[in-house]
Amino acid sequence: MSRRSSRRLYMQPDSVKVPLKPSQLKRLMEASAKSTADEVDNITSNVQTLDVNRDSTPTAMVMFYFGLLADYLSSMVQGKQPLRTTQRVCNDIRSACGSHPENIPYEKLRQAWNSWARRLVIDWEKVYTCSKCGPEPKIIVCDGTMLGFRKDFLPYLSTPEAAGAQPEKLVTGSNHSRRVFITCAKSRDLLLRYSGNKRRGRGKFTGKLGISEEEMADLQGKLIQSGRSDVTDLLRRLQAEGHATRAPPEYSTFLSEVARSTPVCGMIQMAGDKKAIRIMQMVAEGTIDLTSSRFHRYSAYLFEKAPVLTDFLCSVTKAGHLPPDISALVLSLMTVLIQTFKEVEKPSPDCYPAPPPTSTLSFFPSLPQLCGLPRYAVEEASKSREKDSCRKESYGHHSLTPGLFTLFCPHGVCYGFTAMQSCESPRHPFEILRTRFPVAPRVVVYDNSCQLHKYAMNREPHFFQKTVFLVDRFHFKGHVGCSLGYCMDSYTAAVDIRSINSQVNEQANSSLIRIQPQLAYMTPSNFMFHVSFSGLPHTTNCTANLPHASASTLMRRNRREQCLRCPERGQQ
Repeated sequence: MSRRSSRRLYMQPDSVKVPLKPSQLKRLMEASAKSTADEVDNITSNVQTLDVNRDSTPTAMVMFYFGLLADYLSSMVQGKQPLRTTQRVCNDIRSACGSHPENIPYEKLRQAWNSWARRLVIDWEKVYTCSKCGPEPKIIVCDGTMLGFRKDFLPYLSTPEAAGAQPEKLVTGSNHSRRVFITCAKSRDLLLRYSGNKRRGRGKFTGKLGISEEEMADLQGKLIQSGRSDVTDLLRRLQAEGHATRAPPEYSTFLSEVARSTPVCGMIQMAGDKKAIRIMQMVAEGTIDLTSSRFHRYSAYLFEKAPVLTDFLCSVTKAGHLPPDISALVLSLMTVLIQTFKEVEKPSPDCYPAPPPTSTLSFFPSLPQLCGLPRYAVEEASKSREKDSCRKESYGHHSLTPGLFTLFCPHGVCYGFTAMQSCESPRHPFEILRTRFPVAPRVVVYDNSCQLHKYAMNREPHFFQKTVFLVDRFHFKGHVGCSLGYCMDSYTAAVDIRSINSQVNEQANSSLIRIQPQLAYMTPSNFMFHVSFSGLPHTTNCTANLPHASASTLMRRNRREQCLRCPERGQQ
């Protein structure tokens, strides 16, 4: 088959009007199979669909030039163009040419695309790996998107059998009540009002700030009963200085952080940094003066690790010394931070089952599963309570799955995604991080990082000891009850955190809206296959070396060869 005739296949898909004899069809296929790669790939790249009747006699051959399909791949990835739009454009062009009144059937084009796309040889592991971050990114940005397929397909999916028996030994995590600095909820509420720094959310705040002298006495009594006499000493000094009902401005932020239900390891996220802990202890002991230029490198290091606490200590340091009650309070915070991980036994490797069989609803080419999830004590204890417990109403499409959960690096490269079968929860990112990473990432950015941190500490405190959990900049304004330790804008001294694009997920997921109707009603396998293309702008590079001409070039050549005004040119 010549180059010119092969190119005309695109413009004349129905050129075979008369049924071919089997011998003629055989010769056609043999000639196409022997053609060189410079002319055309092979018959499977050009002939994507073939209609036959019941007695196996061909009736009409519909042939697609694979340059058209490659151009659609580029349009889908870069412009999120649905296949239906491509069909309409092709039919409009064919109609404008005048000599091709027949329309390209959508069903044939769809079958041709599905057949051709699955023949592409793509190094998915390379495509889904950032050249700067490597196979295991140290900083990840994760989020969910409401792009799912039909729920009624789920019962028909083959469930992979477990690789082996589940280990009987339970993995015990940390207790949230022991991670919080002030355990009494009433004391936290009074102290938060006393601080005068109750953050407002999107709505109007109607609560009152400040407390009365009677409430101050009640607060001090409750703190002593809960074992927090170090906070009581600070309040008594402030009361003696004339701040009986409301804290002074320099103490407002610090006291509001201590008064929240956020654990100490969330307010001061440096539990895995022994150097930072030791420097903070030396500051509390009076060995290091953070306001002195002599210790500038220590203060710069602490501003990167614990900016809120470091800024407070610098503001209350007078003549190179901290107030004694502040020193005692900082040492108590360091003690709670260390004990959070010290009192929990580190699980042994035999607690973890073998990695389960690969799920068809997960796609992580560069992050294979290394192990399964063990049995956690906190989950075993909550099974009896979950049967009759009240559950939050979930929002989403009534007939579609909740969506996808994606994992990105700061450079905008997707490392994979999984189709969620239940509503988005901290379990989805936790399962990915624990089973696919040999070492936990250094920074995790997620719109619900406060709950993800709590979920992880209840199960795997040692694995996530060195991980900093952050809420993305857009969503943190709604986290009015969270510590500033989860706020990305607090870490202005940390260049690696300050430069993170926390909206990389939303930016990538928003581009999928154009083809959402096309993806929503696909089968699960087809859905996952198309998302692997459409969710990645950089996958267009994988087709750059395919031996084909672009569809636009093919169109121009065909129109030159078949001029409507000069019929004799078509005979050349």
